[in-house]
Amino acid sequence: MPLPITRTSPFELPSTPGASRDLAGASLALWFDDPERERQAAQRLALCDLSALPKAGYKGNGATAWLQTHQTPLPAETFESTRLTDGGIIVKVAADEYFLEAGPSGVDLPVPSNGEFPPDCFPVVREDASLVLCGARAAAVLLQVCGYDFSTATLDRVIYTRVAGVDSAVFPAAGYPHTHVKLWCDRSYAVSLWNSLVEICEEFEGPIIGAQALFTDLP
Repeated sequence: MPLPITRTSPFELPSTPGASRDLAGASLALWFDDPERERQAAQRLALCDLSALPKAGYKGNGATAWLQTHQTPLPAETFESTRLTDGGIIVKVAADEYFLEAGPSGVDLPVPSNGEFPPDCFPVVREDASLVLCGARAAAVLLQVCGYDFSTATLDRVIYTRVAGVDSAVFPAAGYPHTHVKLWCDRSYAVSLWNSLVEICEEFEGPIIGAQALFTDLP
């Protein structure tokens, strides 16, 4: 049975996107102002809303085996991650639970072919707000809103901490020339986190950008 999912952004964005991509009814902003300027900003400091990306959770004694039957690359240890083929991520959040976020194609998440899960694998509705703080100055922003020292953090491993007073899952990602930190949090508190980060980023001249600056293979 399909799960009810809300993927509209909870955030107030600066303007109407110059271009966007439809992801099963949710709109992912690709850029707002100028694509090249946003790519340059991503190297210095920028904030991006990725709440439109499809997400899913699976838990239970049979979750690992069920995901393996769908050729999903699974992390070995709790809090570790592996990448999905289109830029998505799967994180092992407990011994028998996984969180998945698709990339911008929105097609990477496994679903049962007959609409039914096995008895020992349970789908979990994930409506997390999702954002990225990126660029060379991102570490300075994090120091103002979080007590955790991310300069010593292991990349591609999720860390649960408070950011600007909001419980968040923080994911410092490898494979980028500068700091690239994904943050997930409950939609109920997401606006508070977003507004705090927007305010600090503005002080450091960091704009809000679209997804095209982060996923280089997007047209």
